[in-house]
Amino acid sequence: MKSRKGVILCAVLLALFLSVNNIEANSFVEMDRTGGYLDKIVYHVIESSDQQVLALQNSEIDLIGAQIDPAYIATLEAAENIAVANRWRNGYGYITINCDKYPYNLTSFRRALAFALDKDAICDDIWNGLATPLDSVVPYINPFSIEGLLSYSYNESNVVLGNYILDTAGFEDWDGDGIREAPDGTDFDVIVEVAQSSNVAIDVGSYVASALSSLNIDAASVPTDFYEYLNRLYFHGDYDIVFLGQSFSDFDVDWLAYEYWSEYADENYWNFPNFRNATYDSWRDQLLHGATFEEVYEAAIEMQRILVYQSPIIVCYESMLHTAYRTDKFEGFVNDVSDGIPSYWTNYRTRLKSEYGGPIGGTLRWANPLDVDSFNFMVTSSSASMNVLQMLYDSLIRIDESGADVLWLAESVTTETHADNPAVSEGYTRFTFEVIQNATWTDGTPLTANDVAFSMNYYRDSPGNPYGTDLTELSAAYAPTTYTAVMEFNTESYWHLHTIGYKPIIPKHIFQEIGLENWNTWNPIPPNDEMVTSGPYNVSEYVAGEFTELTYNPSYFYSRPDYPSGPTLPEIQPHQDLIIFTGTTGNELVWSTSDDNPEYYSVYKNGTIYQSGSWSGGSIFVDIDGLPLGTYNFTLEVRDLDGHTARDEVIVTVLESLPPVEHSNKIVLDYSHGQENTNLGDTDYQLEANLSSLGYEVIWARGGINESILSDAGGLVLSSIYGAINGFTNSELTAIENWFMQGNRFLWVAFDNDFGDTQYIHGNMTTILESVGSHVYGEPTAIEDPESNAAAAYRAVANITSNDAVVSEIVENVSNVLMHGPTCLYGSTSANPDSGTIDLEQQSISNVYPLLYYSPAATITDSDLIPPKAHLDGQTGSFVAACIELKAGLDGSGVIVTSGASPYGDYRPMCTELYYDVILDGYNLVAQAIDFGMRNASVPEEENLAPSSNSPEDIEYELGDSGNKITWKGYDSDPAGYHVLRNGTLYASGVWNSSGETIDVVVDGLPVGTHNMTITLNDTIGQKCSDTVWVTVTVGLAPHIDHPPDVFMIEGFSGYEIVWDPQDSNPSHFIILVNGSATMHGLWNSTSEKIAVNLDGTMMGTYNYTIRVNDTAGNQASDSVLVIVSDNTAPVVSSPQDINIEQGQEGHAIIWEAFDLHPFRYEIYLNGSLHAVGLWNESSDEISLSLDGFDVGVYEVSIVIYDSSGNTASDSVLVTVTESSGGEIDPLLAFLISSFGIVLVIGSIGIILVLLVLIRRR
Repeated sequence: MKSRKGVILCAVLLALFLSVNNIEANSFVEMDRTGGYLDKIVYHVIESSDQQVLALQNSEIDLIGAQIDPAYIATLEAAENIAVANRWRNGYGYITINCDKYPYNLTSFRRALAFALDKDAICDDIWNGLATPLDSVVPYINPFSIEGLLSYSYNESNVVLGNYILDTAGFEDWDGDGIREAPDGTDFDVIVEVAQSSNVAIDVGSYVASALSSLNIDAASVPTDFYEYLNRLYFHGDYDIVFLGQSFSDFDVDWLAYEYWSEYADENYWNFPNFRNATYDSWRDQLLHGATFEEVYEAAIEMQRILVYQSPIIVCYESMLHTAYRTDKFEGFVNDVSDGIPSYWTNYRTRLKSEYGGPIGGTLRWANPLDVDSFNFMVTSSSASMNVLQMLYDSLIRIDESGADVLWLAESVTTETHADNPAVSEGYTRFTFEVIQNATWTDGTPLTANDVAFSMNYYRDSPGNPYGTDLTELSAAYAPTTYTAVMEFNTESYWHLHTIGYKPIIPKHIFQEIGLENWNTWNPIPPNDEMVTSGPYNVSEYVAGEFTELTYNPSYFYSRPDYPSGPTLPEIQPHQDLIIFTGTTGNELVWSTSDDNPEYYSVYKNGTIYQSGSWSGGSIFVDIDGLPLGTYNFTLEVRDLDGHTARDEVIVTVLESLPPVEHSNKIVLDYSHGQENTNLGDTDYQLEANLSSLGYEVIWARGGINESILSDAGGLVLSSIYGAINGFTNSELTAIENWFMQGNRFLWVAFDNDFGDTQYIHGNMTTILESVGSHVYGEPTAIEDPESNAAAAYRAVANITSNDAVVSEIVENVSNVLMHGPTCLYGSTSANPDSGTIDLEQQSISNVYPLLYYSPAATITDSDLIPPKAHLDGQTGSFVAACIELKAGLDGSGVIVTSGASPYGDYRPMCTELYYDVILDGYNLVAQAIDFGMRNASVPEEENLAPSSNSPEDIEYELGDSGNKITWKGYDSDPAGYHVLRNGTLYASGVWNSSGETIDVVVDGLPVGTHNMTITLNDTIGQKCSDTVWVTVTVGLAPHIDHPPDVFMIEGFSGYEIVWDPQDSNPSHFIILVNGSATMHGLWNSTSEKIAVNLDGTMMGTYNYTIRVNDTAGNQASDSVLVIVSDNTAPVVSSPQDINIEQGQEGHAIIWEAFDLHPFRYEIYLNGSLHAVGLWNESSDEISLSLDGFDVGVYEVSIVIYDSSGNTASDSVLVTVTESSGGEIDPLLAFLISSFGIVLVIGSIGIILVLLVLIRRR
């Protein structure tokens, strides 16, 4: 039987063989580019591995969007309709050794450990055979790997050899204690640090420590906080040996030139082992600037050879990675070489099975381990975010599932150096891409070469953009035609093609408006913020913390394949999950269904049949009254006569209908902010009576809101304040926030319209809601209803209630509610009133339920310059008038009601019974909403909740500024203490005395850079919570510089120049570089001063003119302008006279003189046929054609000369060759002719001596 390790090695070698064929030729594979079968892709945020696996088993998702732990493999492989895919990791686990410390800087120490370490045992015991030993720093599956090419291996433990190496190097036991000392006689011990959060890391650390012990070296493995030691590695702090993992996204190995380069041994974030080796460095230039595969391959192999021998890191294993997916509904999943099943190609190739109406259609559901942290791909480093964002943009070249290159936005690419095209400067590389001509952006704008060139320039020139770090050698990027893009580097390198080919292309017309400086502040929240993209899918819905939905882009340039339409399938409109209460009646599930050939339906409760019957294709009703306390899964399955089925699941939660519990039956109604000046006492006191009958104690707060009055209150109702001087004080706001954040609290906040001087109402009420993390706010506007009102449009009567079963008891017996001078409500997905704003009529937020709507005739009438947040002035419709939010607050135990008018007090409150003869029943809504909120915000006292805190905004300040601090507030019934870490190191700590206490942390004086400030709050029973604030310290604002247009000029013409207009309050100096070399510099005297460069006299070629301007604080800005100088001047060629000679005469030739600034080559034609070609190197060169040996005849000899721009000139000479006149020439005559050019012409009148003067041409 073949061993698992043998199978592993065969698979690796096969992958290596296939990859080499693709990469060695630097060619592109052909593939069918049609795809995008799916209608939608939904990424559900499921963080826990256990929950991900459970969701896959329960068919709540179709694939897990991350690698699965091998511990789940057996369970998943045994499950029905689930498959597990395996692939080799493009990466490895390794230890790094600090080569800056003695004696670890000795190669003998590191090699001895490499030989002693048992990598076979690590793979067999820790990985259960699902890994293979590895020596090279380049993984097996990469065709550049040296693995298997060396004469030795570290795979099997060789302790004898390791001890021999140490003995030879002088590591002796000088003091006889059984432990070796260093060659200089000093004691040393080795600490192997491993991540305490990883069992694999801990086990590997034990093997490393054991290997050192077998060499008689004092060593111990110590589990440590991963981010703490990673921070030390980033900044070259102290360590001995550390265990890490490394993964790669492609097969390029140009990183070898940086990762272990000697000059990066003290560069932050690089060269963790602090390795220095001159021989290694000597291969660096060839690796980076070799133009062929053979050159870079040789350098990569030699650099690996050095690293394996020197062992600054010791690679332990290359493991196998596992991904899981369902097979019942979709097919065509792609196991990508880098990402496995959760990949771009799975999204692009997967299709619905035919029995479900495929291949077109369906929604593929992912489990994404984290939410999208930003929709700006330039700032995120999260793989979970890139799972989504990779579907939105395209690149010139894509990497296919095997790791090979595929032309994508590019139809073709031509690579040229000076050897290929003399027009390319020496040492430069030019790439010319022909871009496909049917690609468009999602706003309908064509995607062209202008976008391609713009993208590369944008990445390179936007300060700090990570997509520009490898573009420093890009000297030019431009589009000479609409669909031709040219990129030129000022160096030659095999890697340049991937550098530009893999980058996402962005829309020029969008990012020109965003600007270079704002690349990292652009933070769209789609779909509210439109994202103009090109990819096969775009964001159609996003709920923060829950899911992101993508929908197919019907204009995608690689269209879907055409398939005949399949049969009509059953459809079920998804049913919302329900919360019902014991003792209530009328609870039912109602599913809307449709099909052409319905047959039968079944309803299951927790997997057991609950109801079934014939299916007519209409609605299906299921009575669920009488369910006991608990949570139930109700699943409807319908089947038609064709055998097709459809399913939908609903979670029904049954809660106990309890009266308010004793500790929270007190409700405070605010009467101290002007409400008593306008109240109708009978109406308000009737509300008090209604609440008292429900068992609540009502307290009218007439002396302000404070901790004392709220101390034992379960609810607080804040009617709209009246009078600008009656706003809430800071102490009142703090008291409300602290009270609510303790958890299990009910809060009602009422708004009013913003007519006249009443905007203070919105300011006060919004501040309260924002402080408690509400997702609902009042619009800064007014609502009028010309149809449903009490004798005036501003006395609107809201007459539509929610049909959601969750809030059914609140709106029972409610039909007309007075909303006197009201506003409407809007939502915020971010819990911030100014970001993530949405209307609540068409969009939804988790746990937010509208209660009451205005009639369809309601109109937004804005009377000031402050526009609504999520609506439009003049808009009509059934706007939300009142809303309830469940699971509110930091611990999710609070309830908030928000309304567009006041429930009590005010001129006429919502609980009014009759107004202008209109019968009203808002008193039911108000009492029932308060009762519902109080009951759902109450939990038993004995439940111990973990601490919680607010989340302050990130901070940015300039170096030298003062007064910068972070203000945290912690909430807990039993607070204890806190500590703050800066970049993983203790920064501050103290006692946390009381719930709601303010904890101020001063952050003045931090060095320039970005700092992670994380607070951890602990209570007395060991529970804790954390929050992180990012503090960025800058050195002032950089100068602003404009971007003049690129210059296209003709050589020899004048009047061309570049004029920059930089702006800064403290200008200093400037420098101008041409193709990277400084050519001009000077003082930049004032912000109004323009800086001009005269281009007259510039010779033909392509030039990158870059200006750098500096201010007195050292801040810098730059801009680059492309100057392309064309040669439109044709060469000049002389016109020699026609020639007549006799056959056999020698020494005759046609000699042309030609002139041009850029000579190139010539062609000579004889009677129309090409006779000779040659290089025309210098303008001073003569071009000659010998006529020796020409036979008798008449010849038209033509020349065509070319300059390097393709301009031409031509000339023709007629040559006549006649027969020889015969006879021998006297020797004396021959001598005279050849020596002096004398011809004797003998005639009847005597002898005439003709002297021919020979003029030699230059």
